[in-house]
Amino acid sequence: MAMGSMHLKRLWPFAPLALLVLASGALNLAAGMGGLPHDLQAFDAAAQFNGSLSIFGRSSQALLGGALMICGVGLFWRLRTPWAFAILLSVITIGVDIFRHQWNASLVGPVLIFLGLIFYNAHFQRRALAASIVVSLLSVATVVAYGTVGTFLLGNGFRPAIVNASTAFYFTMVTLSTVGYGDIVPVTTQARLLTVSLIVFGIAIFAAAIATTLGPVITTEFSRVFGGKEKDVETSDHVIVVGDGDIAEHTAAELTASGHRVVRIVDVERALDAQALGDANIARATMVVAACSDDSKNAVISLIAKDLNPKIRVIAVAGSTGGLRRLKLAHADAVFAPSVLGARLLAQIANGETLPAAYADLFSTATSAESKS
Repeated sequence: MAMGSMHLKRLWPFAPLALLVLASGALNLAAGMGGLPHDLQAFDAAAQFNGSLSIFGRSSQALLGGALMICGVGLFWRLRTPWAFAILLSVITIGVDIFRHQWNASLVGPVLIFLGLIFYNAHFQRRALAASIVVSLLSVATVVAYGTVGTFLLGNGFRPAIVNASTAFYFTMVTLSTVGYGDIVPVTTQARLLTVSLIVFGIAIFAAAIATTLGPVITTEFSRVFGGKEKDVETSDHVIVVGDGDIAEHTAAELTASGHRVVRIVDVERALDAQALGDANIARATMVVAACSDDSKNAVISLIAKDLNPKIRVIAVAGSTGGLRRLKLAHADAVFAPSVLGARLLAQIANGETLPAAYADLFSTATSAESKS
């Protein structure tokens, strides 16, 4: 039960948020492709939940639902780019609801998604360039497809009327680029709403795509050029010690004295959210020492460390012999119980046994004169 609750805690909150985004996308996709399944239509809340984006037409709603599902999958990996696009789509959906004066269940889902992603933003810090490029390209392709299909379906709402896909694609690209030649003009309310949404979608998604893909590259390059020599040296081959107690403090001191580069994380709660381990450059570290006073926290840190860097060596501290097995199940490479070890050494001293020379500075015995006095 303890390990089960620990694994569930490890999935919070990114897994529920990812599922919520996936559900929202699936409902919009199903509605856009011909309506919700009969079983879901029995629930009024579920039927209303997918209604926000229907204002743009079924095909466009289906495309936007697909984009939400892509973001949901990315959120399971705690990636930053899908997080940004999910927030963008939720804001657009909330805006549509407010515009339509929809104060019902259709507004609840997007608001929950938006608030959850903002509040738990620290859980979505993983940056994978390949994943960012894929999500960005899919999002750009989605908005282009959204504009092309929507424009083609509402072709009679434009002057001159749009009667083929190539003209719809042309109008979409002209609108997204904000050139606006004026040779094709929306004349109906629905066509104008589609054009406005296409401009909003396009600017927002293109800006997000550039920020999430080129942004880190540009920032790194500017740091290299203008940051001076200090920026050229990044912490690597170091040991990360997590904990705010005496064990963590003395472990860090001993490792430093023996020539290791040590990064100390005192704020355990940030380490449990994975943010501190990422900031400590765990990808280039050699070892993580989980030395908190709570065995469950050491187990979570061990799991997170292995998730962020499967090759890293993790040493976890256990408060008792019972904790040794549980921490081993958390994928720690080595586990030991300092209190049990200390008790065993103390018993050896009490029995008059000689301890190894390495421990000589940690204990002392009274001389005969001191004993008599």
